[in-house]
Formats: sequence, C-alpha cells, structure tokens
Amino acid sequence: GGQVCEDATHCTAIVDTPPIVRVLTRRLVGDERAIRVLSGDVNQLRGADVHDGRLLKQVTVIRARDEALKRRNRHLEKKERRLSHEKERLERKDGRLGFRGDKLEREVVALKAKLGAHSQ
Repeated sequence: GGQVCEDATHCTAIVDTPPIVRVLTRRLVGDERAIRVLSGDVNQLRGADVHDGRLLKQVTVIRARDEALKRRNRHLEKKERRLSHEKERLERKDGRLGFRGDKLEREVVALKAKLGAHSQ
C-alpha cells in the first residue's frame, strides 16, 4: 500500500478499511450528531425550566399580594359597614332631636302666648 502524509513528518500507511469498520464509523458519526441534537434539546428544556421557575415565583408573589389586598378590602368593607350603621344611627338621633326641637319650639310659642295674654 501507499502512504498518506499530513505534512513532512506525519505519514501513515494506507490500510484498507474493512466494510464493518466503515459501517460502524458511519453509525458512530450519526450517534454523535444525535447526541449533539439531544444535548441542545436538554439545554432548551433547562432554559424553559428556569423560565417556568421564575414565572412560578412571580405567580406566588402575585397571589400573596392579592391575598393581602383581599384582606385589606374585607377590613375596609367592615369599616364601611360600621360607619354606615353609625351614620344611620346619628341620622335617626338627629331626626328625633329635630322632632323634639320642634315640639319645644311650639311649647315656647304657646307659653309666650299665655304670658302675653296674662300681661294684658
């Protein structure tokens, strides 16, 4: 057989490659390609996992804030109901006082009239 030289110092004898070696080499090259593709897929999935993890954290934070707002809202609604009841109570009291005031005013007018009648 002849020789294949890469440069002046590296020469190797040409050896006839048996067909099985050629088949196995092709398979090996194919497997290496498949491995590269798969590792690319794995990296993409890892990236997606990281992204999902971040989203999950954000969702957790948003839920916590939402719960806090709901609690605050319930607290404010309670306060609003309490104030509304108090307002109604004061309005009723105001009405009663107005009614009493009118009654007293009528009594004062009547007494003044009586006094006026007596002084004549």
